[in-house]
Amino acid sequence: MSNQQSGRATFAIDGVDMSTKSGSSIDVGGPTREGMMTDQNQFRYKEKPAQCVIKGTLVHVASTDLPALRALKDFTVTFTLDIGTTYVSSGAAVMNVGELKDGECEIHIEGPPAEQV
Repeated sequence: MSNQQSGRATFAIDGVDMSTKSGSSIDVGGPTREGMMTDQNQFRYKEKPAQCVIKGTLVHVASTDLPALRALKDFTVTFTLDIGTTYVSSGAAVMNVGELKDGECEIHIEGPPAEQV
């Protein structure tokens, strides 16, 4: 068993690796819970579904097509950590591609809850 903590993360869209800087993040989605207390001092909670959210900073290279990225929908996104853990969300869509500045831009992807594979 390794004591390595995850540090770097990369992601791919339909198997194509994205050129990213460190700092990419994932919220795997799935049920979220909201707790509450009843008038009888009993704890209860309710669940709501939540989507997978991936955010990262793309490094802009000659082959980067920002309008095409912004239009992407219904794809599979794979998020891989440097410790070997991988999460997959199928049916994802690009929510936003940010402003291109200094050769970098933010990307925001959402999809159904991710599964660890």
